[in-house]
Amino acid sequence: MRVGVENFLSIVLKYFYITIWSCMKLEDMLEVLPMLIPKIFLEWFVFIWGCEQCSKTFNQISLKFYYYLKDLNRMYYNYHGLPYGKDVQMLLIDNEPSKAF
Repeated sequence: MRVGVENFLSIVLKYFYITIWSCMKLEDMLEVLPMLIPKIFLEWFVFIWGCEQCSKTFNQISLKFYYYLKDLNRMYYNYHGLPYGKDVQMLLIDNEPSKAF
């Protein structure tokens, strides 16, 4: 049985807090998201952030390049309703896990 995006999100949103935090500019991301996720679900996300909420840092190997880090503490400080602590489980999906600390 194949589960579509709508069915998957309906189930996940019942049990979990869902956020989207990308290294793209928020403006660009808001144009792309409706192509990936049905608009009706976008209002259920706790937040949708772009690179504006990331910390810009230089690559330690080559100072010519920088990248955006997602400081997870920033997420909890801005959204006090989110559960926080050692017992909280988080699933982080990123193509470069080193960008989250």
